[in-house]
Amino acid sequence: QDIETGELKKNLYLVQTDTITPFFSVYRVDSFQTSGGGYAFIGSVTDPYFGKLSSRSFNQFAIATNYYETVGMPSERFDSIVLVMHGDHRYYGDTASSWTVSVFEVMQDIDGINTKYYNNDSLFSKNIRIGTATKIFRPNVDDSVRVRLADEFGEGIFNLYKARDEHIITESSFLQVYRGLMIAPASENKVIYSFGTAD
Repeated sequence: QDIETGELKKNLYLVQTDTITPFFSVYRVDSFQTSGGGYAFIGSVTDPYFGKLSSRSFNQFAIATNYYETVGMPSERFDSIVLVMHGDHRYYGDTASSWTVSVFEVMQDIDGINTKYYNNDSLFSKNIRIGTATKIFRPNVDDSVRVRLADEFGEGIFNLYKARDEHIITESSFLQVYRGLMIAPASENKVIYSFGTAD
């Protein structure tokens, strides 16, 4: 922007100097696509060079729409619901340490087809935990992590089947009610694990 200064000696608010040495620092947060890769990195670790690293995952889940008419018969009762995550042997950090994750219900639509999500994106989720698990996971020995979810969450899904609700006929209609899950690590974790998302 140009400023009309006139003569310096006639303007008491202007000072001319040529002795300033500026120092500049530019900070830029890198962004990279994290959706559509078929895997989820979950955990946190403190790196001596990069500092605190943390990774959580937002996922939709499919329903057994082909068999919805055979689920929730009058004689059936809800027992429990478990989230099973299959590891793919990749990790970063101390696998001998305990690893804790919590599960929350996502309240915002996830568009995995038309939208690309990046590492600095986030989706609105309920702040009520519906499941948690702590485990020493051995990525080359153990094949999966199981997280027991809240009965109220599972009963809600089961009751849709029992009522033959329209939201369990197609996956798109189901996702209008249950948009997805956020799986978040505890801050004290010392390892990040990779899990496949295909199943």
